[in-house]
Amino acid sequence: MQKAPISETAKACVLHHHERWDGTGYPAGLQGEQIPRSARIVAVLDMFDALTADRPYRPARTEREAVEYVRSESGRAFEPQLVDCFLSLHKEAVIRGAGQPIPSSTQRRWAPKRERASGYLASLIE
Repeated sequence: MQKAPISETAKACVLHHHERWDGTGYPAGLQGEQIPRSARIVAVLDMFDALTADRPYRPARTEREAVEYVRSESGRAFEPQLVDCFLSLHKEAVIRGAGQPIPSSTQRRWAPKRERASGYLASLIE
């Protein structure tokens, strides 16, 4: 991956999104703030997406089950502050499980905030 023409942030996400907040993840066994912030964000969203999507070996979990799983892993797999942020965004219907549409009323309500949020998330990642 050293010579791949992608950003360092994207490389960090790919390489470290299976690390765990408590240090029991892989590939490097990083813990807490040693894990790049971008990878910590992707880890939460990747897990939620994986849980709410059908897999060849199991059916999708309900959104409620997936949300509860993410909540239960706060402080273990995921940074607690990011889990709180995820839960808030899910409650506002900004985040939905795989294949679930975001309601148009939510899209309209969040449109002005989306640009500010994108800038804020970008500042966390860089």
